[in-house]
Formats: sequence, C-alpha cells, structure tokens
Amino acid sequence: MIRNLIDNHEYYHHHLDWQSPLDWLGQQPFLILRDESRDIATLACPPSPPGVGWIRLFAALNQPRLERIWDALLATAIERSDALGIEQFCGLAFTSWFQLLLENSHFYHHQDVIGLAIRIENNPPLPAHPSQEIRMAEKEDLPQIASLDARAFNRMWQQTLPSLERAFEQAGYISVALLDGEIIGYQLSTSTASSTHLARLAVEPRLQNQHIGTALIRDLFLHSLGNDIHEVTVNTQSDNQASLALYTKLGFSITGEKYPVFTYHLS
Repeated sequence: MIRNLIDNHEYYHHHLDWQSPLDWLGQQPFLILRDESRDIATLACPPSPPGVGWIRLFAALNQPRLERIWDALLATAIERSDALGIEQFCGLAFTSWFQLLLENSHFYHHQDVIGLAIRIENNPPLPAHPSQEIRMAEKEDLPQIASLDARAFNRMWQQTLPSLERAFEQAGYISVALLDGEIIGYQLSTSTASSTHLARLAVEPRLQNQHIGTALIRDLFLHSLGNDIHEVTVNTQSDNQASLALYTKLGFSITGEKYPVFTYHLS
C-alpha cells in the first residue's frame, strides 16, 4: 500500500539522508491516511536523532484537499510526540508546495542549507600538515565517529550510529584525523564520475581552529584527483559562520543553491 503511494504520488517529499522511505517502516510516527478503501497519504517522522522528528516522508495521491490531509496527519504525529520523546519537528523544503504546507502549519524558517563548489585544478594545493595523521576510516571506527558527531553538531543535525552505519555502506570515501590514537575529525563523501560531494565534515570542538578540517579536505582533494575528479561540492547551513569561513578560505564559491529549513517546537 505504501509502495503504491510512493510510486503513484502527485505530491511527494523525501528527506535527503542515507535511508530510503521504506527503511523507516516499524518506527513511529509512520502514519497512513485512508479514504474509504484506499490509502491516500502517508507521513513518516520518527525521531532521529532522539527528540528530533525530521519529516522523512510525505506522499499523497492527487487530492484537492492536500492541506487538510497534511493537517490531519501532522496533528496525529503531534498527539503522539510526547510518548515518543519528540521535542521538535523539522522539515527541509525542496518544493514550493511543501514549503507552503510547513509555513501554514506554523513551522518557522530556521535557516537555509546552501551549496558551495570548487574546481580543484583552478586552486593552489592546500598545505600539508605532517603532524596530523589522516587515514581511511574503518567500520570499527563508527562508534567513535558517532560520539564525535554528537559533540560537533547541533542536535537537529546530528547523525546517529545506525545512520552512520548506513552511510558507511554507501559513501565513496571516509577518512579520519587522529591524535594519539583518538579520532579528532572525520569527513564522509560520495562521488560520481564528474564530482565529489563532501557530505559530512566534523572536528572535535575543543580542537577546532587547528587546521584539522583543512587537513581532511586536503586529503579529500588528493583522493578526488587520484580518481580524475576535479569538482568538489558541499552543503552547509547559512548561519554556520565557522563552516562558511573555512570553505570560502579554501576556495569554495557559493553556487546559489539554497533550501529552507523549517522547525516546529513542541515545548
């Protein structure tokens, strides 16, 4: 039934992450709205990380009552939020119709996700930092990486260990920075034939501004060039001044790609 909604939707929103919509089956809230004998809409927003219910999936058949359908599903999710430990819902708007649903449901515009890009051959190579050890990540590193991720990011942007395990299976290249055997930074990226996308970059907060992020990006540049890839892209939050300063200093340019992030607090 849910597959039919996904395959035959008129309206479809899928959050960008490492899991497909059906991977969230069995986790709540994962709601279906029925009209007589057929399913007409579904909404999935399980808390991940804990306390944060990202809108992972919303799909609806061709319905003139789209806003009423959305309101009914969202109201049910809100009713169940306390029992599920959800403190806020979040949505990343890729389409104007989904943004309008969020705005009309009293979600507020929290920030934007913006895109940046660099052509590696058009920029001087980054300086090496021989005092920092960089190596490819191993699956056994993931608990340390998850712990670092939780310290480095605001809660709504944190990745759980199960999510990182899924990312590890799908990513093109993951490397870690080490200090006395401790993981103090990591990058996670995906690649196509023409470009590399830096999907995740995190540095131990107490060790920021010590060129660890630069060393990880340099390693990523060398890995990309070794695979004859000359473009690297990245997304970051519009109000993350530290991240923007790092990327622009290294030669990244803002592409103009922008997606608004909306939040709904339940407290």
